[in-house]
Order: sequence, then structure tokens, then C-alpha cells
Amino acid sequence: MNNHADSPTRPDAVACPALPGRPEILAPAGDLRAALAAFAAGADAVYLGLKLFSARMEAENFSTSTLSGLLETAKSEGRRVYVALNTLVRPDESAKLFRLIRRLCGSAPPAALIFQDASVPSLAREAGFTGQLHLSTLGNATHGAALAAARRLGADRVILPRELTLEEVRSLNAACPPGLDLEIFVHGALCFCVSGRCWWSSYMGGRSGLRGRCVQPCRREYAQKGRTGHFFSSPDLSLDVRVRDLLPLEHLQAWKIEGRKKGPHYVYHAVKAYRLLRDEGDDAGARREAEALLAAALGRPGSRALFAGADAAPRASKRSRTTSGLFCGTIRTTPDGRSEFVPRLDLMPGDNLRIGSTDGALHRTLPVHAACASGTPFVLNLQDAPGRSRPADGAGRGLSRTEQAGKGHGGHGTRAGMTEAPGVRAQRGGRERGRHASPQRGGFPSGTPVYLIDRRDPALEQEIAAWTERLRRQLPKARKGDTDGDAEPRRPAPCKRGGRVADMVLHASVPRGREAGKSDGPGARRALWLSPGVLRLISRTLCPRIVWWLPPVVWPDEEAVWQGLIRRIVRDGARNLVLNSPWQIELVPQGKNLDLTAGPFCNAANPHALEALRALGFTGAVAGPELGREGLLALPSRSPLPLGIVLSGFWPVGLSRFGVEGLNGRETFRGPKGEDFFLRRYGENLWIYPAWPLNLLDKRAELERAGYAFFIRMEECVPHGVDTSARPGEFNWNIGLL
Repeated sequence: MNNHADSPTRPDAVACPALPGRPEILAPAGDLRAALAAFAAGADAVYLGLKLFSARMEAENFSTSTLSGLLETAKSEGRRVYVALNTLVRPDESAKLFRLIRRLCGSAPPAALIFQDASVPSLAREAGFTGQLHLSTLGNATHGAALAAARRLGADRVILPRELTLEEVRSLNAACPPGLDLEIFVHGALCFCVSGRCWWSSYMGGRSGLRGRCVQPCRREYAQKGRTGHFFSSPDLSLDVRVRDLLPLEHLQAWKIEGRKKGPHYVYHAVKAYRLLRDEGDDAGARREAEALLAAALGRPGSRALFAGADAAPRASKRSRTTSGLFCGTIRTTPDGRSEFVPRLDLMPGDNLRIGSTDGALHRTLPVHAACASGTPFVLNLQDAPGRSRPADGAGRGLSRTEQAGKGHGGHGTRAGMTEAPGVRAQRGGRERGRHASPQRGGFPSGTPVYLIDRRDPALEQEIAAWTERLRRQLPKARKGDTDGDAEPRRPAPCKRGGRVADMVLHASVPRGREAGKSDGPGARRALWLSPGVLRLISRTLCPRIVWWLPPVVWPDEEAVWQGLIRRIVRDGARNLVLNSPWQIELVPQGKNLDLTAGPFCNAANPHALEALRALGFTGAVAGPELGREGLLALPSRSPLPLGIVLSGFWPVGLSRFGVEGLNGRETFRGPKGEDFFLRRYGENLWIYPAWPLNLLDKRAELERAGYAFFIRMEECVPHGVDTSARPGEFNWNIGLL
């Protein structure tokens, strides 16, 4: 790997030790046992989260004291630890994040920090962190020019999206600028929506995927005209033997395994498999052994996503399975009323079983206390499930905004149905236990599926015990970090406020006929989504009067097209562009005196992130839409850029590059709590919309007093007959953002 001393944005980064001619195997560690299992399997590095600022808040995660011992152990064994501080940062959290990084620097600092929010590089360097900075896949750097912008921000590595083809990965490797490395996911869960481009969970109940609290609405059952199914539940990603195609790519320095909510068994098997494929993949026997290891890793059914090309990509369908784990039988009811099943494989003491699907009302997890041979009936002891009855993870969690209204908002714990059951923290050896729901006391319906989701293999337990002893020997060397609770980062200077408040109306298509002659309102500016089709309908005289919006995602095979479109409108006199990813600034010609606004899809939510955008060259920004009332009102007075806000209109809950089978895109479909949605395809991306629009119009006076400089209305083509007034569209205004 390269020494990144040439970055203009921070001091010399301490590069991770090189692995000559081969990428590192980077493993997930949701807890200490998983980290030690990864090292036992031969992982070169692990990535993990702390109790704060982790994009997997449902994982057990690490305290700084536990992390310190692991860091010393990794150092002594020639391994590396990366800490994920990869969440969206609210306006009130910059100082807290700064102090946390200072504590990390004062103990045994990790080799790298993984970040999503644009504020992290400057905060980390100011706090004294000298390791590498890795831009998370949530940062959404999806095309070649984006890599140069990420490098300018201070990234030493970019983690690529999961939706790329092999040819696109090769093109990004070729476009990688000096001093930057690349990392790619090779195995693990696959979200339906593009990372960093999903607000589904947040729009439905304030639990943001960008904050590590997604309740996985894509894994639920939806209905359309009598058809029901898990239309958005994707299979897992598993590149398996095709991962060898990545070996010649010199900038691709890490093969990453997803799974910080998985147990040691999964981590160990996945690491072993990809080490074999990396080191001995030319041997047919090693390839077969690796495939067997992955088959036993207890994930969902796997796919290669788009890796082999769009034509080979699997589509989510109504039959898609929502549940991870190895299927091992179905429940039957005995004459005396007990629930049992006949396992298809031997069960071991310490194994964990999942009963039913994760979105089912009767879902629960149970431990195995005694060995049970394959083919021998196994009686389910319902008293073994920890915690009281509660809804399944995501089921019954108040996804309806109308249900949330009137339930009180006296804090995040009072969200409709979202409170955690007491005493359900995962226990040692059962990380999956306690995170999921239990049915009311009683039996399960016959035919309910049973999955093995984690197991305590004796041989693996011995290896973890040996690594635990190594960890114990390193504990005296672990240092405590700086506990200075008063440290504050430098505050960006706010921009001057004042001037006339402006309005902008973003049209879904070029207004035609009567619509073309209608005014968007007194002084309102007309905005359009840039596309080849739209440009064919816009004259050169009209072009300068339009505010041009770029899409939230630009894929590698589209980059040249978008760059050409931007050059054309600038040549025709356009001066106002809204870029919906920070990295799109590299697509814009320099020296043209343009007004470049960081759009709402940039998810800018704090002053330090806005300062980073200003440093990249933006002249204005739109506040991230997920913030609650307190955050939205606090941000303008601290912003170094003039700030706008989306006041009303149709905000997508997600964008996906994958297709869907079984849903008619011209009609609405319905969610499990009675919510209606519709689909629109623009270019290569599928946009998922709620049928009720965002509506903060009655908050305008309050927002103007807070200092917002412009207000945006987003229009969309809605299917005929949709009742857009069925639900209040306040996003997180009242309930806040967790």
C-alpha cells in the first residue's frame, strides 16, 4: 500500500503494512469473540464498531477498554484493526465524536477509521489521529471521478459499492488516483437499496440506516392486487470462486466480508474460505473446500449480484427468503400439543436456532442445550427464549406515521412499538439471542421453518480460547485514552445570513402544454433533473434559467455521459447546478464561475460536514432531510454555506440498481402496516416512493427564522388514484433522528 504523504488535507497517514501482491482479508467483528475467531481463521484485519457512531448499532460492539486490549493483541500478531465511525453525524454530535477520536488516539490507536460523514477527516486530524481514513460504502463513491474527490477530502481508501460489475471494478481500479487504495465486499448481506441511498427505515419511523438503526423494511412482505411476497429481500452476496478475477487489480487492497451482526462461526468459515481462494485458488481441491466452507457459514442463499453483468443478476421476488441461517427442518405439532422438528443435521450444545422468518409475528431464537442427532425429533422448549414477548425486529414497530401521532414523543424510547425489551442483551455464545421477537407463550404453527443461525463448534471454541489467552497477556500493555471531557473541535465560521428567501420547484419532467405556462410561484426558480431526454426539450435560451439537478447515483458506465451533459449545459449558459453527491464536483468543469449546491442527497447534517463541502468547492447546500426539528432549526446559524431545505414533495425512501419481479411499477403496492408505495425507474436506478409526500409547509415561518435561505418543492409523477393525503409527511420533524 502507498504512503499518502501527498494529501493536501492532512498530515502523513500511517499506512497499513503491505501484503505483497495480494489483498488483505478483512473480517467483521460485532463482538470480541467474533474478532478472535477472525484472527484464528487467518484474517489480516478486522473492522468493528464502538458503542457510538457505528453503522451497526444492533451489533454488540466494543467499549474503548475492550478495544484497547484487542488492538495490542492485533499489533503483537501482525494484524490490524479498523474502527468504523461510519454514521451520519447530527449537528450536536461533532464535539462528542471529536472527544471519542481523541480517546482512541490516547490508547492504542487503530490502523484506520472508516467514515461516512464528510466531517470525520477534519475532526480526526484535529484530534491527532495519524492512521488511515477509509470512506465507507455509505459514502457512495460510485464512479471514477468520485475517487479523486474522495482523495481531496482526505480518504486513503474508498470502499466500493456492492452493485458493480467486474468490468466496472476494473475501470475504477484504472481510475484510482495516486495515494488511494480500494476495498470491495466479497461476501455477506446485500441490501436492496444502494448504500447511502436508503431512507426507508428512517422515513417510516426515525430509525435511520445511515445511523446504524435500520429495521430492514426491504425484508418485509408487501402486497399488490392480491399478490404478496418479499419483493425487495435480496439474497446474500457471495463472489466465492469468482473472487479470483480481482487479484490482478493493483489498487484493490482488501476483500471485505460483511457481517458485524453474525457470530464467530460465520466469521471463521467465511475468512477461511476467502483465504483459501486468495492463496490457493488455482487448486481445484482448495476451491471445492472454500465452497463447502461458505455453504456451512449459515448465511442466506448467495448470489454474485451484478458482478457477472446485469443480465446475470438475480432479482428479488415474492419468493425471496428473508432469513439468514441454514434451513434445518419444519415444525410439527405432536398429539400432546408440543412443538418439535426433525433436524436435517446434527445439533450441538450451544447452537442457536431461529424459529420462523425475521419479519414474522412469531419469530424467536432458541438455544440448543443438548446434542441431537440428525433425524431425531427435537422438542422446542419455549421457556428458553430470553426476554418477554415483543414484536419481531421491524415488525409492529410503528411504521405508520398516523399510528405514531398521539403515542407521545417524550424521547426516542417512546416511539410507537420501538422500545427494547429489558434484559434481552445477547449472552455469551448467543449473539443472536435477545435481538429478536418471541411469540406469546405457546406452540408454533406446523410448517414453521427452523434455521441454524450460529453454532459452538468445539474445535473453534478451542481456537477462540487460545486467542483469548493471547489477549489476556496483552491487557497490561493496554493504555487508557484521553478522558478530557471538555475538549472541543474548532468550529467552522458561519456564513453571513440575510437577503431575500428564495423558492425552487424541482419538476419530475419538463412542463408541457398548459403546465409550461404556469408559474411556480412568485420569484420561484424552476429546476429540472438533468438527462439526455430533458435536454432535447430545452432550448439554449431557456437553459441558463434552469437550476439543473444531477441524480443521486452515477455509475461507472454513465460517468462519461453525465460529464458530457454537464459540459453542454455550461456551454449553453447554465450557472446553477445541484450535485447530489459530493464527489460529483469532479464532473464539473473548473473555472466557469458556477454556483454549485450540495443537494439533499449529500446527507449534510452538521457544520463540519458543510465546511468540508465548502472546501471541495460548493457555494451552497441543502440540509440532510433526516434531521428532526431540533437539528434542522440549529443547523443554519452554524453553517459555513447558505443553506436550503426540502420543504415539500415526494422524497424517495430508496434507490436501487436491482430489479424486482412480481410488482407492476405503474401501480401502488402496500406495506405490512397499510402504507402505500410506488416505483419509478430513472436510468439505471429504481426509485421507491412513499405515496404520501413530505410536507413541512406549516413549518416554513419557523425555518425562515432559523436562517434557511431557500426552500425546495420536489414534484413527481404519481400513479393515478393515489391518495396523497392519507398520512402526514413530516419525516422525522416531530420524533427526531435516533
